[in-house]
Amino acid sequence: MINKNIVGNLDLSYSKVTVLPKGLEVEGNLYLEGSKVIVLPKGLKVGGNLYLEGSKVTVLPKGLEVEGNLYLEGSKVIVLPKGLKVGGNLYLEGSKVTVLPKGLKVGGILYLRVSEVAVLPEGLEVGGNLDLRGSKVTTLPEGFKVGGDLYLTYSKVTTLPEGFKVGGDLDLEGSKVTVLPKGFKVGGNLDLRGSKVTTLPEGFKVGGDLYLTYSKVTTLPEGFKVGGNVVLDKTNMSLISQIAGRYRICRLCWHSLTVSKNKLKIGCKTKTLLQWTRWFEGDEEFDTPRGTEAFEKIEWAFNTVKNLLEEKG
Repeated sequence: MINKNIVGNLDLSYSKVTVLPKGLEVEGNLYLEGSKVIVLPKGLKVGGNLYLEGSKVTVLPKGLEVEGNLYLEGSKVIVLPKGLKVGGNLYLEGSKVTVLPKGLKVGGILYLRVSEVAVLPEGLEVGGNLDLRGSKVTTLPEGFKVGGDLYLTYSKVTTLPEGFKVGGDLDLEGSKVTVLPKGFKVGGNLDLRGSKVTTLPEGFKVGGDLYLTYSKVTTLPEGFKVGGNVVLDKTNMSLISQIAGRYRICRLCWHSLTVSKNKLKIGCKTKTLLQWTRWFEGDEEFDTPRGTEAFEKIEWAFNTVKNLLEEKG
């Protein structure tokens, strides 16, 4: 007979136990891999992690609370109960779950890569990261919140809801998203490398870096704010003239050239525009030898930036 109050972990992996007591509370982890338990009791509370990979459990009980991680990869669970709360991570990669319940709250990371879930429910809250790479999800619900990073790299998602907020990074590299909504806010980095986005909304805010390498963005809107760097490449060098004088830093990542106020930083060396001009006309060397292909790329980038800044006056 199992006590319904377990102070530490409860490991029933490959055990002969078939029934768990009602109101079972496990302060630590609950291991059910390969166990004969088919039904979980109502009101089950797990203070640590709940492991269901390889178990016979097909349905999770109402009111289930897992303070740690919930592992469903390789499990037989098909339906998640309403009001499910997971304090840690929810692993659904390779699971049979097809629908997420309304109001689902995940304190940590929600793993949906290679899962059968195609729709995100209303009221979904993810405190950590949400990875939709390789998932079947095509749209995000209104009022959707992600506290950590959101990965939409090469995902099937095509639109973002208005007032969309991401606490961490938003990765749209190679995604199908073409428009960023009004009220758009990203607490970390915004990666638009190779994305289909062509314009940025007025007053958009990015707390970290803005990556525009090989993007289709050709103009920057009024009132935009970026807390870190704007990362460009030779395909959108014209943006430098819009950034200079309006924005703090612009970095050209492939040769580590940074424009800050009236100074340029190349590698670890910082000089004024005039000082760099005289240096390139001379024969002094730093880490990259003159006459090499790498040096030619650096000099080309410098001259491009110099011309743009001089045109701006």
